[in-house]
Amino acid sequence: MAQVRKPASKLLFSCTQPLFRQITISLALNALNSFFSAQNYFFSTYYQYRVIRKVFYNPSGRQYRVRGNSRKGSIWLVAVIAALTIFTFTFTAAASQVTLQPSSRVISAGDMVTLDVFVVPDTEIAGMQFDLGFDGSVLLVTNVTEGDLFKQSGRETFFNSGQADNGTLKNVYGCVLGKGGISTSGTFATVTLSSNSDVKNTSEICLKNVVISGPDGNAVEAEVVNASIKVLKTKEQESFLKKLFRDLFI
Repeated sequence: MAQVRKPASKLLFSCTQPLFRQITISLALNALNSFFSAQNYFFSTYYQYRVIRKVFYNPSGRQYRVRGNSRKGSIWLVAVIAALTIFTFTFTAAASQVTLQPSSRVISAGDMVTLDVFVVPDTEIAGMQFDLGFDGSVLLVTNVTEGDLFKQSGRETFFNSGQADNGTLKNVYGCVLGKGGISTSGTFATVTLSSNSDVKNTSEICLKNVVISGPDGNAVEAEVVNASIKVLKTKEQESFLKKLFRDLFI
């Protein structure tokens, strides 16, 4: 059978099948090329119908040779792609998500705002801790209370509200007392913030040092989603400007 030669890093085919089958083989081998990226990695497989004689990976040239004309070859190659996809996703670490949820993202200077630390567990958890960072010239922590995350099903818990300072809230932590944990979403803590009546600005609010533990005391993977709060002019200022506008132009 005649061979069609192509430049380096392309596929070399020796196949009498339709173009669709060749494209299928090409996609499969490209997937294998991406998956097996180690230098000088060699593998071979023998199909009982000898659909594929040999697949060889050469890092210097990245050339492939494929022989066979069975209809089952395409099915086999598609199965390889599916298996590699599943295998790859198996090693993708899942994580519990921690999200900051403000009661409002835009407030007037001098107003209060609450911030829920909402947790979506990916596995069973029994404890958590976090710090908070923000612009201390714009916002001030006035209160921290425990949420319902670990209190589900009437569980007894321990909670520490942390220590607030200029632009920080540190050492907020809590856990389930006793055996076991929870795996249902809920609010771990609610932070109440007041805004500076003399400042108009936007403050980023960032979770720091987030640690979530399972019932065995070992840390689990966690992803955080932060938030921001924009502080506008005070209501008194807006009222004054409106009155001044009416007096001057109406």
